[in-house]
Amino acid sequence: MKIKKIGQAHLYYLMLITPIVALAVSSLFEDYHWSVYSSLGLGLVISGNLLAQMKPETLALAYKQAPNGDKETGVRP
Repeated sequence: MKIKKIGQAHLYYLMLITPIVALAVSSLFEDYHWSVYSSLGLGLVISGNLLAQMKPETLALAYKQAPNGDKETGVRP
């Protein structure tokens, strides 16, 4: 399978970079004009991809350290 040859780490970077490259190419060759909404959307896509790449343990730790969270269960009131 190709995923084993490439490696997961490289695929994560590819997933992160793809929207940036696609919009850059579209800006150059298809006369795409950036707006506030497209910039915000790109930021959301990148943030979502970074969040999807985080380990569950890291997310659980961050959630437990958040203000107003129960230290034992991580559940907020």
